Amino acid sequence: MRIQGPTTNRVRRREVEDLVPEGMFVPTALLPAPPPPPRQPPRSLGDFSTAPVEQVITVAADHSVPQGSQSGPRSAIPRVLDSVSLVNLNLFNDVPDGLTQRARSFVRAHGVKVDIRPIEEHRQWWLERDIPAAVIDRMAAYEEQWGGLVLPPSPQYDGGPRYLEADSPEGSTSDGWWFEAGMQRTAVPYSFMIGPSGEFGIHTGRWVPLHATVAGWVESLALTHHVSVCAKQIVKVTGDDVDSIVLDGYEPVREVKGLADTWWRGADSLVTIYSGEAEALSFPRGRTALIYSGLDEWGLRGGVKDSDS
Repeated sequence: MRIQGPTTNRVRRREVEDLVPEGMFVPTALLPAPPPPPRQPPRSLGDFSTAPVEQVITVAADHSVPQGSQSGPRSAIPRVLDSVSLVNLNLFNDVPDGLTQRARSFVRAHGVKVDIRPIEEHRQWWLERDIPAAVIDRMAAYEEQWGGLVLPPSPQYDGGPRYLEADSPEGSTSDGWWFEAGMQRTAVPYSFMIGPSGEFGIHTGRWVPLHATVAGWVESLALTHHVSVCAKQIVKVTGDDVDSIVLDGYEPVREVKGLADTWWRGADSLVTIYSGEAEALSFPRGRTALIYSGLDEWGLRGGVKDSDS
């Protein structure tokens, strides 16, 4: 059983389509125009086409929180002003727990957070559709730690999720429960899901966990960014040729917690092997490996010790 959430774009598109008279064409992604801003707001919203993003966010925050209201735990990221989704551009003090220093630096430097609708607002909606409370608790905990996080794209999986947000639980008491980890960036033939034990993976009807944890996925993105800068040479190997890679003398990179996708560290090189799509789509030629060579100690580890993993 899979239940589509009340907050997804797919539901919103269907709602718009229901408003269109028969015989009239409207693109499915077209949403109703937002109401115009006040004619004389307390502070000018400025020209969104030219104003710096920081100014837009500051002004939006002034308009989104009524004077005298009590700030909640999420008030540091204003939710929505008309149709403009607001973001937190400075994650220096808002990096999820459980990451190595290398990954924390990656998130601080290259991540942003967009505001999302909390799962708790729709708890009753899920309960009425026979989703167990424990599953909703897992979704809420996931969003509390990772919700709204936007990271640079992965070199595989068409970039990975556009941003992290829990939705669409599916499963059963006997088989366990999964839920969506975030919407795809492109039209890939699978969903990004969180598994019954917290794994991060892809689901096509066949479940393939890529990393044992969400943190492992983020660590893999951070390591990819780090080693791409440090390597003197990068070689791509695909299909059956992946079997020719000799990993004798290599050790697994533990912090990525690899399952279908793994990282291996040698004396002066790192190797990552992506098998997720090949397994999920029963397409062995879809395996891809990247060999990063010419690395010094900093390139191999980025300051991360085995004791940090």
